[in-house]
Amino acid sequence: NTSTRWTKPVSLATKRSEACPIVTVALHIYRIQELMDRSARLRNRLLSVDYDVDTFVKPLLARYPEFPVIGNERCGAWYAFPFQTASCYFKSTDGHAGTWNFSLKRLNLQIITVLSKHGGCLILDASVRKALPDSFSRTIPIWAVVINRIVVKYREDLGYPALENWDTNLHAPWLISDEEQGTISSMLNNHVESLHTSGAIVNPLKLVKTMKRPLRPSWVTPERNLDENLDDKYYNIICVSCSTLQPPDELKFDYFAGAADDHEAWALNLNPRLFWNHRNEILGALEEETASLVESIVENDSFNNENIECNVIGGTNIYIGTRRSGRPPNCWKKFDAILNVTNLHYDDMDRPPPGKNYLQMPVEEGKRDRAELERWMAVGIAFVALHASNRRILIHCAQGRDRSVAVAMACIVLLCELTNPLDFRANVSDLVQNDLYQFVFYQQMDGEEECYRSSGLSSRLVDALLGRKGRDICLEWLRSDLQLTDEVLGTKSTLRIALQFVQQYRNSASPSRSTM
Repeated sequence: NTSTRWTKPVSLATKRSEACPIVTVALHIYRIQELMDRSARLRNRLLSVDYDVDTFVKPLLARYPEFPVIGNERCGAWYAFPFQTASCYFKSTDGHAGTWNFSLKRLNLQIITVLSKHGGCLILDASVRKALPDSFSRTIPIWAVVINRIVVKYREDLGYPALENWDTNLHAPWLISDEEQGTISSMLNNHVESLHTSGAIVNPLKLVKTMKRPLRPSWVTPERNLDENLDDKYYNIICVSCSTLQPPDELKFDYFAGAADDHEAWALNLNPRLFWNHRNEILGALEEETASLVESIVENDSFNNENIECNVIGGTNIYIGTRRSGRPPNCWKKFDAILNVTNLHYDDMDRPPPGKNYLQMPVEEGKRDRAELERWMAVGIAFVALHASNRRILIHCAQGRDRSVAVAMACIVLLCELTNPLDFRANVSDLVQNDLYQFVFYQQMDGEEECYRSSGLSSRLVDALLGRKGRDICLEWLRSDLQLTDEVLGTKSTLRIALQFVQQYRNSASPSRSTM
């Protein structure tokens, strides 16, 4: 067991309870009630998800057996998991009224590949208070029309003939007023121009060849059927809002609309995979036992990740994966160097086989430790750079979605030509540690230099590369040795392009705003 052992501090209330039996009994009653309340909340939410899937989602999917199911992260994944073939991330806040944004970070181009094969798809999500979540009512309509228009622009750029009857109009659901639709429409050309100039779509030719029809969203809820029949001149995107706002009175539990929303606050680290794999066991338990059962399932699960695979990025030998992909001893059969971007550490990793190297960037999840991610970033980049030319490198975090993706993006921007197909710059193979050491300390590296754990890097060099000063040193070394004197490194634009390259090969890559 590689989990960190933690000792809970003794609180003042605990000390008092030791001296006062009445306080002890009161605390015991309070803890029992807290556990029962937590179990009830958890159980009611899971029952609500199960009810929505059983009474609405399953019958709806049976009407469109030819269309694959896509769960919109994160809420939609709970409803889609038993059926889904892919995932997407249309964020509600991108489309909020008054924002009406098009995200250059979340292009969701994997959906277009699915659509080109099947002619349509169903995207599942839910809302707590609305008939449609904003991801459906605004974000997806804006995304669809921008993609339709950028295809027209790319065809012009590539010298392809114009398409007849190619729909470039905004299609919005009944909830959006004519006035709001007019406001959104007035912003669309700016969104298209921003996408075009950003270079975020790294392979326009592939998009043009894949998009044989324009995109067209439509909407369905438990209270409202599709407004019109599907037209096969479009790639049809059926947006399925899974929760009802009018639950029947006879339900024997407290129904939550959009029950899977904000699952960090109630799910006790349960995820859609674990829920649906253990559905009968969880829903068959007594209400007061639900929380403890779920905690046991999560704890006993051999890997608490939705994805355990790793993916190589383009023509590089950089892989992005989950923590399980870096688990010894099997990880050493596939990789020569492993960069662990978590604060958890497998015990045997400090003793890799001969010729293998391992570095840990001790960074916690998400925004809680973004300062530490920044502090260690240059060390991680140097580690990857010095192993890049002829070694297979795994960069992993817990789920292979956030921090590992950020490190990989930084490495891609600095070490790769941002053209399709993606590959290392020609002179990356010339990077060696002795040159970096000399660049930093103005002297040759001593053969007796102490090594930082099993990384293969000098301990003195690791210390020098920590923090913002270390970042500047690392960038100047790469600029010098890779002869990048006229290039601006690491702009928002180049990072967006790097993210799109990563997402071509790893759909689940979705670094948080704080990580970006």
